[in-house]
Amino acid sequence: MTYDLPDQSTSGKFWIGEARPEGLMLHWGKQGTSGQQRFIPADKCESNNAVLELEARAAKKLRDGYVLNTTKSSL
Repeated sequence: MTYDLPDQSTSGKFWIGEARPEGLMLHWGKQGTSGQQRFIPADKCESNNAVLELEARAAKKLRDGYVLNTTKSSL
């Protein structure tokens, strides 16, 4: 499961989250930069489940003004 969420404000940010069996990979930053990455092991995710953790984090980003990039997201 992958969420690609570009920020629709003038800040030009992006946020990408990918749930994997071993945990959650996050990648974020400003458009045009390499950004930052962080891996969260599955045992540190909500209910030890990377998919649940990703859904919760993506929902917050959507509330904060990011939009789902349907051409790059797989649900």
